[in-house]
Amino acid sequence: MTGSAHESPSVLVWSSLVGENAGGQERMALELANGLASKGAYTVLMGPYSNCPALSAQISELVHFEDYVPKRGLFGHPLSALAIRRAVRKHRIDVISANGSLFPLLFLGTPVVWLAHGASADTRFGGTRAPFWRLVRKRLLSGRWHLVGVSGYVARTLCDKLGISLTAASVIYNGVSYLSRLAELPPPEVRSPLRIGLVGRLEPDKRPLDLFEIARRVTRSGIDCEFLIYGSGSLEAEVSRRAGAATEASVQLMGMVADPCEIYDGLDMLIHLRRDEDFGLVSIEAQAAGRPIVAWNAGGIPETVAHPAFVKLVDPPFDLARYARAVEDVVRDLPALLSHTSAVRAAAADKFGGERMIEEHLALLRKGAQIDG
Repeated sequence: MTGSAHESPSVLVWSSLVGENAGGQERMALELANGLASKGAYTVLMGPYSNCPALSAQISELVHFEDYVPKRGLFGHPLSALAIRRAVRKHRIDVISANGSLFPLLFLGTPVVWLAHGASADTRFGGTRAPFWRLVRKRLLSGRWHLVGVSGYVARTLCDKLGISLTAASVIYNGVSYLSRLAELPPPEVRSPLRIGLVGRLEPDKRPLDLFEIARRVTRSGIDCEFLIYGSGSLEAEVSRRAGAATEASVQLMGMVADPCEIYDGLDMLIHLRRDEDFGLVSIEAQAAGRPIVAWNAGGIPETVAHPAFVKLVDPPFDLARYARAVEDVVRDLPALLSHTSAVRAAAADKFGGERMIEEHLALLRKGAQIDG
């Protein structure tokens, strides 16, 4: 039975960018699909999740999975549009939650709730993409499509790029169902060597190579610590080479670990190095796990602060010496900071719980599908 017979809409969650090194966007699309299905919404997850076995194994039995790998090249968007149209007709979809490429959806008449995970989309009205972005803008202005940013930073930036009013957009903070599992982790033991982690894709925009200068400075200050890097990506070989060659600091590449609890259980605190982060899932994970984190005070990161005790924000300009000193300050204050663990975890669960996120999305999807629930 499809969504037309349900109080909740039938939803197709479209995610076009799933790869072996899946990041926050792919994980959150999966969280959304699983959560909607758990609420009784007829939910289809469509995208190349077979490319990432660690994520495909987490697809709920309640979710109807359509494995589709988007084609590249001149006919990529039309071919994706045909595949999505077939899925829409097969499952009698009321509304699409777009978590990736929007252009194939322009060929369809189905309402779209665009969940924008990033603000870096090239929306310039020039070049070969100009006609597509004009159509996206037209759909948003018509009310047939709706923009949802994962942070106020993302929503404001995209509205400015597209030349539309911020009142035409919504903000729904990411939430994850496994926060309760992270909150059950024992607090860090805080013994030498202190374990400082970097968690995320090893890509240029995440700036993982900055860690080596920070590690050198923090170690030189006299702090007995080791830096553990979790993740994979295009810079993995370079990170591995530098870790092996490091002589002034202890740096280890731990690779890709699917279970967040396994990662955070082995850390005392974290650093996050991207300078224009759109949201920062690692920040809310760290707070739920009871691990302080140091990050730049830029992009959407300030919006991820559930409790100020555990998030040390470093103001621009982006100077690694200043960042390293902030890490040293947190290390020295760590025992006092950890006394706030219960309050931080409660605040993270309240602000970023998965239940809250699903309810907010379901309300918007009902509105988009013109279904009263």
